[in-house]
Amino acid sequence: MDRPRRVLRTNPSRAAKLKRPARETRSTAFYFNSQSSSSSSDSDSISDSDPEVPSSDSSRSPSPVRRTIPATRKRKNTEEEDSWVPNKKPRQTSNTIRKIPAKVIAPTTPSSSAASPIDPTIDTPIASPKLPTTYPPWSTLPYHVLLSIFDFVSAPIRDLSSRREDVSEAVENLISAARVCKTFTEPALANLYKCPPFYHRWRYTKDPFTSFTQLIDTLDLCPESTIINYRTKVEILQIEVGSTLTQKFNANYLSLQDVIWNLPRLSHLEFYHEDDEPPYRKLDGHIRFKCTAEELTQTLVLDEKNTPMQLESWRWNSRLTSKSLSLEKLEEFHRSPSFATLRKVAFVNYQLPSWGLSIKVQLSEERQQQDYLEMERLSTCISALPALEHLILESSTLVNGSLLNRLPTALKHLELINCWELTADNLVDFLLTHGNHLQSLTINHCQSLSLAFLPILRSACPNLRHFYMDLSYFRHHEHYADNKPEYAELLTEDEVPTWPSSMQSIEILHMRQWTRKAADTFFESLVQSASELPHLRRLAFRIALDIGWRQRQDFREFWVDKMARVFKRKATPPQNRMLRPAQAAPRRLVKMQVELKKSGPEAVPKRRSTRIANLSPAPTSSESEATYFSKAELTRTSAISKELKRLRGSGLLLKEQRGHDADDEEEYDSESEDELAADHSDQSRLDRKVRKISRRRSLEENIFIQGLCDVVDIQVDNHRPMERHFDMDDFLDSPEDSDPEWDGGDVDVL
Repeated sequence: MDRPRRVLRTNPSRAAKLKRPARETRSTAFYFNSQSSSSSSDSDSISDSDPEVPSSDSSRSPSPVRRTIPATRKRKNTEEEDSWVPNKKPRQTSNTIRKIPAKVIAPTTPSSSAASPIDPTIDTPIASPKLPTTYPPWSTLPYHVLLSIFDFVSAPIRDLSSRREDVSEAVENLISAARVCKTFTEPALANLYKCPPFYHRWRYTKDPFTSFTQLIDTLDLCPESTIINYRTKVEILQIEVGSTLTQKFNANYLSLQDVIWNLPRLSHLEFYHEDDEPPYRKLDGHIRFKCTAEELTQTLVLDEKNTPMQLESWRWNSRLTSKSLSLEKLEEFHRSPSFATLRKVAFVNYQLPSWGLSIKVQLSEERQQQDYLEMERLSTCISALPALEHLILESSTLVNGSLLNRLPTALKHLELINCWELTADNLVDFLLTHGNHLQSLTINHCQSLSLAFLPILRSACPNLRHFYMDLSYFRHHEHYADNKPEYAELLTEDEVPTWPSSMQSIEILHMRQWTRKAADTFFESLVQSASELPHLRRLAFRIALDIGWRQRQDFREFWVDKMARVFKRKATPPQNRMLRPAQAAPRRLVKMQVELKKSGPEAVPKRRSTRIANLSPAPTSSESEATYFSKAELTRTSAISKELKRLRGSGLLLKEQRGHDADDEEEYDSESEDELAADHSDQSRLDRKVRKISRRRSLEENIFIQGLCDVVDIQVDNHRPMERHFDMDDFLDSPEDSDPEWDGGDVDVL
């Protein structure tokens, strides 16, 4: 016997099983109201369709499964419960928000627009364009733009004076950028290989020889087997001869031809040795590596067609060249196609033939003729370069007045390093005749050169932009203190420096052996020329004054503050909108100060003493703008006003020297004794501050504020320059005997 088919029915509503709560809330009222409406709609749909067969609508959109709670007893649904409406407005919750159907925007077509006109009361959202997630879109930037960006990152690698930390950071950034995406790979590696960093001994690579041999192996790879053609990326080679070319590679010594033969874009080639660097006490040592004329000629040929290499920078060193490349034969090389395009050349460690001999032999006529002939050969070699703009003369006794007068007049950059025969008179004669085109002048460690040439600097060098001078000197013998200046005085008080209007940076280090009046004259020349230096952006001085510490303190406080006030840039940097804005001032304080300004002086209560009002600066902003004073400024103003009142009648104030007012005297006489009392222990200090403030106010009336320098760094002390400056690492404990942890030092960069 067939079992009768069971009639399908929906789950009973939850409202039929749940008991109405004793205390009605907005959430419970909204729930029962929604359940009643949903149950009525379900019943209507079931009654319209066949009870045995489910409707198509119910099959496409099944009713949600509701969680039921078993009840202990059954409640009857009455009409009162279904028609119950809460008194409070139901609160929209997350569940109700989800039930709101989203607006469907149909595309506008001719048929649809005619059938259903657009209702102007309905707000139709406008699709906003898709914005990039990163600003700017780095991966879409052109190659030349990325190349310029990474060129800025790799600047410390090309600078030999960069710190080890800066070089390490630059290499890490380039390697990390090359691994970001394919767009960054080639421009980042191009800047890394533009000047390979094996010259610097920084901790994240192997020793220079290992890095150098890795570079050679990389350059020997066929360009077709690599993603990037490394040969065309190398443009600058700075080779430290002592750690690279003097060691064996594959059982043979390296030659220049093995390094340069596959570098078609090489334009800067410079050879260095650690003995040619400070402290310059091993200039006469012997080095195994010697470059010959034949080897150099074969090296500077690019291909089988004898295409010459176009060099822009070269560095000659007397110890690294053989006799075939002496000064008398360099003129011929400078006229060759490879050297004719030189724009920068350096001559290192070229000495007079009489250097090192006794004074009696040096003064002989034969030796003097040989010295003069050697200077003439050097000047001829320099004059043979038609495109020369940058000249470097380092550790050479040939540099004196006779050589400087024979140099080309079109030089733009001149560097004189460790030339102990050069004097201020020689430099004055040179600048007056050859300084018209100079743009940068660098003078380091010239022991006989003072600052006596500064008075003619403006007239002799009208286009000078950068002036750098280091007045620290090194001992010629390690155990003798022969590193003192050879001049009597650095600058006299009668020698007033003049500065060209094109100056952009002035930096003089280790200024010593002069008087305080001469130092005042030096700084006063800069202050008086502030209106004529619109391009000045950097000022840096290291000064040593052999005077009392109190006088040196007064000098430091006066000139350091004054130079910063005249030249330091006071404009605040642009605010980053991505950061949290600065905390605003309290509204109550702003409101009170604005009301005081609007009400005028009548609303301010009068005080018996008006010293604070007299010392407060005049407002420079509009009347509606609030002015704020810090607690330190108010305390300082109160202390100065008390001291000014105490000194009233002593004749120390400038106002009393011109004549004082009787009303002011009566006003100060009426002050109470507790306000007139001062701390006698700080009397001398306050006296100096009062005199300093009065002096500043009298002098600042006619001072021009330049306010365009990004760096104003002035240090005043009495420290003696030292060859080695100790830091924190020199005072640490001895390292442990165990091996240190691995820090990635074996990574192969090249």
